Amino acid sequence: GLWDIEYYSDKIIGKEVPDKVIKNIEIFSLVTGLDIKILDDGNFGNKWGIKIDNKIITYSDTFKGVSAYNIANYLNAKNKKKLTYIDLGSGIGSDVIKVEKLIKSPTRILLIDIPLNLTTAFAYVSMNTGKKCVLIESEEDLEFYLKKDFTDNEFLFIPSIFVEKIPKTLDEIDLMFNSGSFSEMDYDTIKFYMDNLMRNGPVQALFEINSNKSFINTSEHNELLSNSFPIPENFKLIKRNNSIDSEDRYIENLYVKNI
Repeated sequence: GLWDIEYYSDKIIGKEVPDKVIKNIEIFSLVTGLDIKILDDGNFGNKWGIKIDNKIITYSDTFKGVSAYNIANYLNAKNKKKLTYIDLGSGIGSDVIKVEKLIKSPTRILLIDIPLNLTTAFAYVSMNTGKKCVLIESEEDLEFYLKKDFTDNEFLFIPSIFVEKIPKTLDEIDLMFNSGSFSEMDYDTIKFYMDNLMRNGPVQALFEINSNKSFINTSEHNELLSNSFPIPENFKLIKRNNSIDSEDRYIENLYVKNI
């Protein structure tokens, strides 16, 4: 995880917690009213951060926790017996672990990413949650598990190459989440995901947190601004606000499909 803007360094261990981290912890508590220890994903992963009662809270846990709280509230408000949720560009899986703790109905959580990221996420999520985790290896696997009934929260790890298969199998996905990675893609790649999963697909709502300020990242990619994303015309903006992750750069947007 990040510690302010620095990666792990022996020089940081044992030092005072950066003011930004303290501020984010206070914001999390103020917004959610939840115990800060709920942010801990589990013991697997050799994390580093703030130790609170044998729980280790990382810098990114704080703003991921606020996002998870908002996502879970949206899903819980649907008052459905079962839910389906996508995290597109799911990374290590920390976001979905936090969401899973807060949802009230059995939920099938689909993590979509490149295979290398998914194998890491599979280890991290399965070891830290103890929930059913399936690493999808083929289109046949995907169709089988998407059609299979479920009675408890579960995680399906889906390589992005199978995205076009999802709308052929599922009629409805309650919410799709993307944090940061849309801005790291080019316009056509974003349009591919939105056309397949939103415009002509089963996704009913999109919650995304991405850059809305010109920025050249570490791979020399000039990030695409979130207000220029090709949002399908059948989706309407419900809310927009800055993110506690980076108040001067990242914007949170919630779009819902027209009824």
